[in-house]
Amino acid sequence: MIKFKIKEKKKINTNLINQIYNCLIYNSKERCGCQKTRGEKNFSKIKISPQKGTGKARLGNRSSPILKGGGRAFPSKRTKKKKKINKKMYRKCIKQCLYYKQKKSRIFILRDYYLIKKTKDFVNKLIKKKIYKKKILMVLNGIEVEKRFFKNVKNVIIDTIQKLSLVNIINSDYIIFYNNIPKI
Repeated sequence: MIKFKIKEKKKINTNLINQIYNCLIYNSKERCGCQKTRGEKNFSKIKISPQKGTGKARLGNRSSPILKGGGRAFPSKRTKKKKKINKKMYRKCIKQCLYYKQKKSRIFILRDYYLIKKTKDFVNKLIKKKIYKKKILMVLNGIEVEKRFFKNVKNVIIDTIQKLSLVNIINSDYIIFYNNIPKI
């Protein structure tokens, strides 16, 4: 494994990283607060009691909003809320996160990939580097054959270089690039 170098000597903008990270977490959450109207309730549409002669209030069907278990008059519905992230901000954020990881010497490039023929070989390499029980992000070229060596290893997240996730970069302790150097 070879160490990775990024040529960027600027200050790390933690506000930008925090903003993008919070947007990604917010966009990943599913909004599920949903209530039913009286038309969506699955009750019979028959009138409960006669209109006159009982001495009680006039009641319609069971799905009426004034009855227990009835539908809501003005229910809240699911809304798709997304916060927009600019592409340039996202790219800059990925660069700065990778720069931070490189500064802490937590990025490696796996050059001798042809020696790995089993998952056990990969685990032995991790034990040798003393990063076996840490959270590791494996960045692959996107070929399915490569994934079979790494998918059974504990605490290893597999990602492709085209769809490199900022959340995975931030949450992982170490990043290993498999037989490639990304263009940043």
